[in-house]
Amino acid sequence: VVLALGLVAVAANLYVLHPRGVRGTQPLEQSPVQAQSVQSDQETDTPVPSPSSAPSAPSPGDVGESGMFDNAPRPPARPGDIEHDAAPGLEELPGAGPGRWHGRLGLGPDGMPLVKPTPLPSNSDTDEFKRQAHMGQCYNAAKSDSIPLDRQAPDTRPEICKMRHRSYPNDLQRASVVIVFHNEVASILLRSVHSVLNQSPQGLLQEIILVDDASVADPGRFTQERWLKLQSPLEDYLKKLPKVRLVRLGQRR
Repeated sequence: VVLALGLVAVAANLYVLHPRGVRGTQPLEQSPVQAQSVQSDQETDTPVPSPSSAPSAPSPGDVGESGMFDNAPRPPARPGDIEHDAAPGLEELPGAGPGRWHGRLGLGPDGMPLVKPTPLPSNSDTDEFKRQAHMGQCYNAAKSDSIPLDRQAPDTRPEICKMRHRSYPNDLQRASVVIVFHNEVASILLRSVHSVLNQSPQGLLQEIILVDDASVADPGRFTQERWLKLQSPLEDYLKKLPKVRLVRLGQRR
């Protein structure tokens, strides 16, 4: 067990989080024998040609300012893929501070939420209502719709975790958060976005990338009404949030 934990720790030290994906560190200095072996392998290996439309895989020599290279190149687009850029120049909203690191989110000119909670009906405790509310999901979608998108959840971390969190370094690299979804309830999706923006200091968050994995209305699992909320209403709402990009895939991945 100790040996296994040691190997995990070594592996963890060889990788860091980067805004464009996981990037591996450069190899440690090699001995002459190791260097000769690597050079021999490189001379005898036959490179596999890649399509001109696909990005070429980076080599260990393609390093950036941090001395690391991208080992997760972006794949080429497929027919039907659409990308909606984040709101240009929008880094934060008014009211930014601890617990709301990117400002007060989702408010209209009147200061009220743009997406208001939908109160539960009087029959919300019946088995039939709960069955419909759980359709295609492992949670009560109606209950989610009745909760505000922007809320402060209680901090349930043990005290030891809170203490260690206060000692974390602040000069970390900026990271991107990727959320892939298919036929997800809009309120769940947007509440997750709010949570990431609220809890991530500005200097550590590069962007949030929402990837719609070809959501489609599915009778018996995902109603037309729920699917429509993932279309233009979602796009319009995201334009009012900082650092959020939406990618729609034309085909399931």
